[in-house]
Amino acid sequence: MDFPGFDALAVGFILFVALREAGSRLRRALAARAAGRDPLEA
Repeated sequence: MDFPGFDALAVGFILFVALREAGSRLRRALAARAAGRDPLEA
């Protein structure tokens, strides 16, 4: 199961998922702070 381009595809997918997760987490923290709550509490 080793064909050209698989590594690049896997790395791109992992980066995409990681960036999406970080973005949602950051957005949640900013929304909590805007609501006047502790970001770690949300």
